[in-house]
Amino acid sequence: MSTDSRLGDGLDVFEVEIGELDYGLEIGGILGMDFLCAAGAVVDETCHELEHVVVSCPDPSLLSVDTRRMLGELVASIRSCISRYEMRHRVKQWGHARTLEEIANRTLSCMRLTSRTWDALEAADLDDLTFVYTAICMDNHEWHLHHAIRAVIENPGMRRA
Repeated sequence: MSTDSRLGDGLDVFEVEIGELDYGLEIGGILGMDFLCAAGAVVDETCHELEHVVVSCPDPSLLSVDTRRMLGELVASIRSCISRYEMRHRVKQWGHARTLEEIANRTLSCMRLTSRTWDALEAADLDDLTFVYTAICMDNHEWHLHHAIRAVIENPGMRRA
């Protein structure tokens, strides 16, 4: 049996989900990361990390350089908006309960937060609430920005990216 070195030539662009593939037994029909690389598939590491890794990653230094750069720029932009639009002053005037209500209202249309995130927000100080509220106000429908914003909201460790 010969192998065709042009394996990747006939593959069209398709969406793949990449993650741990060790099921403890041999499963046919699942394309592994080794195959995708051998086939010449282009895997955007930043997109993968934003969708599957960043929310639960304990340390930003474990992420790729491009993902850290993107998150760092996003955090800087959020902090800039906090100052520019005087968000801290607004949140301080509203207080904890009203700010949570405003966050809830905004997330109804753009981003569903996990119960774990809501638990953390209930215990958060006004600075954290200001950061989260500002980030949600910035959310848009670009896939990568949506996931990056979700990451910095749901994983406070990513605010150090």
